[in-house]
Amino acid sequence: MAKGLSVGDRVCANATKVLGARKATAEFGKQASKVQLRGKVTEKVGAGPSAKWRVRWDKPEIDMLLNARSLTRETRDLEPEDDDMNSSSDDEDESSDDAPEENPVIEDTLARPAPSDNPLIVDGIQWTAVDAITANHFDGDHHSMRILWGDDAHISSRSVYDFFLMMFPTHMLADFAFWTSTVLKDAGQAETSPQEVLKVLGFLYGMTVHPYGDRRKYWSVENSEDSLLPAPAWGNRFGMGQRRFETVLRYLTFHDPSTFNESDRWHPVRTLVDTFNQRRLGKVRPSSCLVVDESFASWISRKPDDMPDALPHTQKIIRKPKGVGTEFKNLADGVTGVMLRLEIQEKKSDMADKDWSALPAGTAWLLRLCEPYFGSHRIVRADSAFTSTTAAVLLGKRGLFLQGIVKGATKEFPAKYLDNCQYQRGDHHAATATIEGVPMIALGWKDKTLKRFLSTCGTTVEGQPHTKKRYRVSEDGESSEIFYKTVKRPKLVEEYFDSASKIDVHNHLRQGSLALEEAWGTRKWHHRVFASILGMVEVDAFLLYSALHLDGKSMEHRTFTERLALSLITNTYGVPVSPHTRSLRSPQQSESASTDTAHLFMPLTTLHQYESKQGSAGGARRKCLVCVRVFKEQNNGHYFCSTCSRPPEGLIVTVCGMSSDRGSRCMDWHRERGIPEL
Repeated sequence: MAKGLSVGDRVCANATKVLGARKATAEFGKQASKVQLRGKVTEKVGAGPSAKWRVRWDKPEIDMLLNARSLTRETRDLEPEDDDMNSSSDDEDESSDDAPEENPVIEDTLARPAPSDNPLIVDGIQWTAVDAITANHFDGDHHSMRILWGDDAHISSRSVYDFFLMMFPTHMLADFAFWTSTVLKDAGQAETSPQEVLKVLGFLYGMTVHPYGDRRKYWSVENSEDSLLPAPAWGNRFGMGQRRFETVLRYLTFHDPSTFNESDRWHPVRTLVDTFNQRRLGKVRPSSCLVVDESFASWISRKPDDMPDALPHTQKIIRKPKGVGTEFKNLADGVTGVMLRLEIQEKKSDMADKDWSALPAGTAWLLRLCEPYFGSHRIVRADSAFTSTTAAVLLGKRGLFLQGIVKGATKEFPAKYLDNCQYQRGDHHAATATIEGVPMIALGWKDKTLKRFLSTCGTTVEGQPHTKKRYRVSEDGESSEIFYKTVKRPKLVEEYFDSASKIDVHNHLRQGSLALEEAWGTRKWHHRVFASILGMVEVDAFLLYSALHLDGKSMEHRTFTERLALSLITNTYGVPVSPHTRSLRSPQQSESASTDTAHLFMPLTTLHQYESKQGSAGGARRKCLVCVRVFKEQNNGHYFCSTCSRPPEGLIVTVCGMSSDRGSRCMDWHRERGIPEL
């Protein structure tokens, strides 16, 4: 605040205070909040705390009135004097700290027009009521969802494992394993590998399919009298003990621990979010429709935010089922629902340093999320947190269309006109305007309640009616019958609701169906954020598989997760294949397949010829193929690889179990190298 101003003084002010957020952004771009304008005081208007100062700005060359609180001195030629010596009158006190703060008053050509009695004139914008809109500024779908696989293999040959690796930031997997190994080594533990990191993730996904609560039960080898299912025995079957799993999980790291930035408390998750966004931008080409909304990672802690190991910023949203934790603003494909970009919501002071921060928060979120797709002529569909005429203008000037619901952001929007129109259920009223060269449609549509829409494209021609399933009691009063209720709606409303809920569906699949956050109990806030992002990766893989793969059309989410968990647990990512290893694949398969063979180890008693051995003292046993052919030892094994075996007449690949003196030696050898030669 400039104290003791007088005519002729040189002053500075933030560009957004002088021009307003939208005009400043148009003039100076996304860094408008950091631009300072300079000018000369030419006149004082009024007296006391309400006095204003007319400033002639150097660039742009305009005159306007601002209060002293919006100004700072450019230079100070005189030493500070007493306040009464700098005052032009006894009752003037523009420098008083007790004076109420006022917003800048902008007059002349930039002044906000006075309210009008005509509901179609809003903030100086003339709207025109129309009966119908038949011309669509959006001239068709130019984009279809595509995945850049990097090869010519047919989509039907892709497995659930392939879809997961496409959605996961696999290009950083070696770094994730190295950083985790660094932390493990510092703790005196054995280092890990990309293959083991994926295996740990597979165990976590598997726990969501069969939730036992107590993780020790997954490694139990004794059948429970309270369960119809056999003991999971994950250690014996998959070659990783619980202690090793818990150790890797505890130290799992997705950032470089050697470059920890104390000033950025989000550093532990920043790299994962950035690589998530980079992966989607590099591999996913979205459809012509984009959707913005929010997601939530629940986290409840008694630690205050200012503690070093506490969540840097806790948000509380009452409307959310679990509304305490970390919020993400996100962008998704409007056809498949696949996530495209994430942005963590940080403290207000940190968000002020981001691009477009001079604009209203909803508009700034929208521009940052959609920036990679500027100029692509896609439609962005948003809820009321993002929708405003300012957002529509700025997106329109950057080659994107906007469709959204308007609630509180009614500046330049004819909300009063739409609210006062007469409606029956299914009726609509519309008005059009052009703001800064961008055509706008304001639409009111009555369902159970009135919904207001703002769009820069679309038509009001009749669309498919909204169909609602209802139940009513039959005439006998003892049963109910189903009937369907329809509500007519224009095409614009139909198209909006066809995709607006994609992120809500995604959130339900992640938090309700998968619930990885519940399976991964942790006291580290960054692990909770990891769990939420890894949940998004799994849901995205499922949505893509369902949309693109023939087998995915009828596959349930639970089935997909179970197959994925098994593929990850038995993965051989990055493990070299020995040229002396005999492969069960055809030559064509061997050339195209890399290291994604899933080896599943099962007890011999699950084979028909050994069913009679169940419950016996020695159980079923055969000579371990690895011990006999590789290590030249005559050891008995109780497990076999169901992937490579061909019972009952063919070869049975028997291996030693984890409970033997040899531990996982034989399982690991077979998993890495296949069937040993004679």
